[in-house]
Amino acid sequence: MARQLVCDRQGQADVILAVRVGPMWTDAVVIESEQRCVAARVRTSDDPTALVVPGESGRPAVWRRDGRCVDVLAELFELPAPGVGPVGLGGWGGPP
Repeated sequence: MARQLVCDRQGQADVILAVRVGPMWTDAVVIESEQRCVAARVRTSDDPTALVVPGESGRPAVWRRDGRCVDVLAELFELPAPGVGPVGLGGWGGPP
């Protein structure tokens, strides 16, 4: 898992970006505050240098949430691991 603390021009923490890459799925999370978190799961690209940012990656997300950190992260941790089986809630695997 890669993590990055992104700071503003004054050196203050602005957001935390975390990316977890598996053979099938890539999860990306951007945490702005306790009240604002965006997470997405996309199919892992064949390009290892491709940047994945929730909502901005150019690849359609099979799962995406935007909301309070505790709620978004709880849902993300309920998904199957990035290298295992179908994705989504209720067993929905998303688009092929």
